[in-house]
Amino acid sequence: MTPERSLGTSERRIALGLASRMARGALADLAWRRQQGRVVRRLSSKEEAVERFTLARSVVRVGAGVLALLAVPLVGTALSDEVDWTLADFVVAGVLLAIIGTSFELAARRSGTVLLGGAIVGLGVAAAALGEIDDAPGAVLLGALLASGGAAVVYRRLRPAG
Repeated sequence: MTPERSLGTSERRIALGLASRMARGALADLAWRRQQGRVVRRLSSKEEAVERFTLARSVVRVGAGVLALLAVPLVGTALSDEVDWTLADFVVAGVLLAIIGTSFELAARRSGTVLLGGAIVGLGVAAAALGEIDDAPGAVLLGALLASGGAAVVYRRLRPAG
């Protein structure tokens, strides 16, 4: 027997009390859910800001590395007749270096997919196979670096965290 019944409270009054508690509980639950939604949205925007900052930092890091590496043959071309790079050589080398840097960034951040890593490995193998040892942009060396960058992405995706 419930305490209300033992005190002689009518069934109607007990039902109204239950309905009142249920309505107040539902309102409290809705208020809690709304507050939790705000917390989650606030965390997501913070996480999004951190992700954007990390991405921007990665882009700057890869871009600076590519420019620094391309500065060497640029100076060589300007100062010597033995280094003879064309605009196409710089473009090909720049693209390959950017992909190499991006693949290492992806591997370091444990992002990217096995498929993407495999595609980078394939591109590296193709660059190494199609390039010649005396190519101006060093396609063989860049292809080997590309293959190792793609392999690093695959390894980091397949290796358990820890």
